[in-house]
Amino acid sequence: MINRIGIYLKEMFPPLHFIGTYLFTIILAAAVCSIKGDYSFIKDPTIHLVALAVVLLSLMVRIMDEFKDYEDDLKNYPNRPLPSGRVKKGDLKVLQSIVIPSILLLCSFNLNVFIAALICLAYGGLMYKWFFMEERMRKSLPLAFATHNPVIIVKFGLICTVLFERGYVDSISSTLIGIPLMLTMTNWEISRKIRAPKDETEYTTYSKIWGPKVAASVALFIQILVFAGVMSFLINYNHHLLIVAIYLLVATYFAWQYINFIRTLSHKSTFKAHAENLALGTQLTVLFAAVIKFI
Repeated sequence: MINRIGIYLKEMFPPLHFIGTYLFTIILAAAVCSIKGDYSFIKDPTIHLVALAVVLLSLMVRIMDEFKDYEDDLKNYPNRPLPSGRVKKGDLKVLQSIVIPSILLLCSFNLNVFIAALICLAYGGLMYKWFFMEERMRKSLPLAFATHNPVIIVKFGLICTVLFERGYVDSISSTLIGIPLMLTMTNWEISRKIRAPKDETEYTTYSKIWGPKVAASVALFIQILVFAGVMSFLINYNHHLLIVAIYLLVATYFAWQYINFIRTLSHKSTFKAHAENLALGTQLTVLFAAVIKFI
């Protein structure tokens, strides 16, 4: 069983995913704390405990999705560990029985943080149950998106709770930079389900539901919101102009990929890759801005 769990983690939640989620949490904290100018959070072990809890929350949701989407994955992704039979459902139940108590244990150092973790778990449970509207949601990808995507906000609430409790943040306005950073994840969720007409399969995508041009336009609109939020953060808090210029170039490049697709309905790379690169570029921009300001 241990070997099978190892196979699952290697393929569906590899070390890079673990590290990426952890660093994303730290970057969010750095961005929020940069407004007050207090970077001592990086030495606070409780912040890192919550960062690990956020990683485990992501793993928890991933495991839940294995059970929710099992029948669909048998058809669409038969080579994945669970549908292929290389991992058993019982293995994932054991893994989940370790993950959930670990989340609570990591957040047990403070009552409000513990409550925030319970809220995250409760929301995850609602997602697992399709918010008790499974039949409707399975027929409506946009409805599933509207109810499931806010889990990002719930996780951010956990991060903000520990920052407030430890005194690194003293106002709601200080947390607003988290919004464009979270929207990069929303952009990823939509972009990974945008395909050119010739690439469509039986798999349900936003480009199939809305049409490729509308789907790409929605993703582009979200990118504009991300760009506006990050630029406002960089300019209003007097971050280095070089950072502003670099981010302008990065954001323009990725926006053009979508604009060109809307014009031609063809693209050389997947939008999932574009969204991941944009998210990485945005997160690194905010991190470097915070570090340079600290120096």
